[in-house]
Amino acid sequence: MIFCSLKYGAKIAEDYSSELMNGIQMAIRDLYREAQSILQELDFYIGEEASCTVINPRNSVLPIIRKPVLKRRDISDFIIYDKRHHLLLERNDEQNMLLDISDFPVPDFKDPAEAYSYLWPFVRDNRFDVRVIPGQKKSGSAIEPLWLKAS
Repeated sequence: MIFCSLKYGAKIAEDYSSELMNGIQMAIRDLYREAQSILQELDFYIGEEASCTVINPRNSVLPIIRKPVLKRRDISDFIIYDKRHHLLLERNDEQNMLLDISDFPVPDFKDPAEAYSYLWPFVRDNRFDVRVIPGQKKSGSAIEPLWLKAS
């Protein structure tokens, strides 16, 4: 598939007769369908200082639902924790960040209130080292932005 896309370019993605492309397009549709479903079902626990919710999607939908959730103005500060993919979307004082916290020891939360009491102090106190220099990984940091992990 990679060889074909390099040889023929973007038009290979429009080849609807290819079984491989049909499988890829079905997976993409499934991803966006699940993202829309999660977006409609977000139920925030309202804590003292912020709101929190825990999701457990099959696909990694947090990067997809990030923009619509951040546009919401009914909730000022919040955290969304994806416990299957160990991702954390947080907004604190109009700053927001999507973090990969797979190296961070996180217990299995039973409810959003428990996740709030465990994760919010780290967000509130800026104990995630990546906030100091956005776009640059600090040495010794166990938590890094998702886009740093991909590069």
